[in-house]
Amino acid sequence: LWIVLDLNGAAHRGSGPTSTLEYAIVLAASLTAELLSGGDRRAVGLLAAGSGPDGPLSVTVPPLPGKGHLWQILAALAPAQQGDTPLDGLLRHNRELLGRGQTLVVITPDLTTTSAAWLAELLHLRRAGVVSSAMLVTPAAADSPEGQAAGQEILQELLARHEIPAQFLQADTPLRAALTYRRR
Repeated sequence: LWIVLDLNGAAHRGSGPTSTLEYAIVLAASLTAELLSGGDRRAVGLLAAGSGPDGPLSVTVPPLPGKGHLWQILAALAPAQQGDTPLDGLLRHNRELLGRGQTLVVITPDLTTTSAAWLAELLHLRRAGVVSSAMLVTPAAADSPEGQAAGQEILQELLARHEIPAQFLQADTPLRAALTYRRR
């Protein structure tokens, strides 16, 4: 299973802990922890393209099973910041890496008309045998632009029409703790 995290700055809204960027990163980390902590021996990897302290940052952590792999993904997420690579470009650039029998979970705040481009990439990958689903991060109530609901409904309809499971999560909604550690 690949978690594909959209770090394109043009798609993100808000600032601080309720920004769509921060929420998407926490969501990717939480989903990884949840998937790797189960007894199913799932292999989880991460794809993202943003910027880091030293410039452009391309993140490719191949899927591996086990709780120890969680720390590799968390280390890759820690320095991640928004960049300028659109989600469709990230998916297109990694087509060769994504093959038959793999699964993608796309985490993105892109609910605009450009979402048709990344949706087209998901459909292309489906023809190659890759199953996809989407977790769409909507801005916090205070950061929601006018017309957001209309765009969300159109995207939801498109995803449903193409049988791509989707879940919408508002950036100020608390997530359930997937992993807790207590120091002794």
